Amino acid sequence: MEKIVLNYNPLYSLGFVSCNVPSDIMSITKKEIDLILSSKFKDQVPYNNNLAGSIEHEYSFPNVAPILNQFFDKIIPEYWRLQNKPEHAEKKYTISVQNRHNKNTPDVWINFQKKHEFNPLHHHNPPSGLSFVYWVNIPYKIEEESKLPHFKGNTVKNPVFTFVYTTPQHSYLQKYNINVDSTFEGQMIIFPSWLEHMVTPFYTSDDYRISVSGNLIPQE
Repeated sequence: MEKIVLNYNPLYSLGFVSCNVPSDIMSITKKEIDLILSSKFKDQVPYNNNLAGSIEHEYSFPNVAPILNQFFDKIIPEYWRLQNKPEHAEKKYTISVQNRHNKNTPDVWINFQKKHEFNPLHHHNPPSGLSFVYWVNIPYKIEEESKLPHFKGNTVKNPVFTFVYTTPQHSYLQKYNINVDSTFEGQMIIFPSWLEHMVTPFYTSDDYRISVSGNLIPQE
């Protein structure tokens, strides 16, 4: 496996990490995506009822789970060491299974997000686990989005992936914005499942913004 560089980003009490996604995972992911798009989403298992997003095309995406679990075997212990919680590094984390419908199906899903669609503020279940998202296709650049008239003078240039959290030092919500655009293709973030987050819409492309997400739970 090629070298993976983990970048630790501290938030209050628990942060998140970002890293590159290995080429073998991206290759398998893109092959699965090509099949889905070529069939025009025919026979795909909708995942909308399990998710918070205002997104039309959200589907179960279990075939990438085995290779992702191999990746997480190596990465999650490093995640906990970066969090300065080495006691958790000994635990094995694997992708959870769906708690609805087929309980043997890995809890991984794919979003084909169109312009104007969004994910409202939400968190993942189980809250005691970890969650991940990686981006496969992002058809826009932040600088082009920020030129749109309704963003002029705005301190936050859409679209962004935003974490929202509280701290004892502040009486108001804290936000951490990640400017996710075409430069983020092939990147992953891993974060605690209880951490609230949201995704704002994009406007400058008619292509899909494609991301893969899932949840991890510790094994006894």
